[in-house]
Amino acid sequence: MDDTVWRQSSLPVSRGALGTRRVDQLALPASLASVHSAFDLMKQIYPQVDVNCIVSPAISHWQVKSISQPPILTLRSTQKAWDIPIVDQHYQTLLDASSQAERARLVAVSAKDSGAWLNALPISVLGNLLDDNSFRISVGLLLGARLRDPHVCRCKKLVDELGRHGLSCQLSAGRHSRHPALNDSIHRALISCKVPNVLEPNGILRDDQKRPDGLTLIPWQQGKALVLDVTCVDTVKKTYLRGSAGQLGYAAHKAEELKRHKYRDPDGRYLFCPVAFETFGPFGNEASSLIQ
Repeated sequence: MDDTVWRQSSLPVSRGALGTRRVDQLALPASLASVHSAFDLMKQIYPQVDVNCIVSPAISHWQVKSISQPPILTLRSTQKAWDIPIVDQHYQTLLDASSQAERARLVAVSAKDSGAWLNALPISVLGNLLDDNSFRISVGLLLGARLRDPHVCRCKKLVDELGRHGLSCQLSAGRHSRHPALNDSIHRALISCKVPNVLEPNGILRDDQKRPDGLTLIPWQQGKALVLDVTCVDTVKKTYLRGSAGQLGYAAHKAEELKRHKYRDPDGRYLFCPVAFETFGPFGNEASSLIQ
């Protein structure tokens, strides 16, 4: 890890990091919250105490680090109220110093659901237990760390030290296996919700013999069955890079639009839901709605 990667890793999971917080980042918010939460007790013990004299130097130091105004009085006893502005400033500093590709990565990994895998219990029977190498690669991609030595891929393109080429390479074995893995996860989730469904049904919506990824066997809404088609797109692929750097979930939203255009039902027999995910975590709007 270089300094930039190490600084990102110390941010909370909600900001696209590991949540391994640094003591020097937490000390000031913890101290300010502690003093304010104990102020009533301090007044009982020593009525002449002036809390402003105690915390004014610390608040001034906090304002320099966070570049914001102190929280309202009712929130000053909460550590989160003091911590989040510092975290946001730290995150913004990383964004401002990033290239377009790194900015797209940072925006994507800070999405609400992107860090959910870090909070999942590592239970092997549920498929939640990553082996050591998979975990190392996942963390490296999350933080933008160096993963391997540069080399030339079978497709004749250069694989840099960040190792992201495999996320979109046409010859990548992992790229093909992640699609049925996503299908299976959604299939099992629907089954657990008492919604029987089948994978890859024939003769649905398409005239070119291509099959969608799923079909519910009972009506989903408006008396119609739900047809699903899942896709996973690379956040930092050149096609989406510029949009991903400025808009959260840009690649997934575009993929869903493309899927909806392909699967048009002239008879209105089915409800169609494109389910798009990005390699760095964000869900498409319709994927998020379906999962919720």
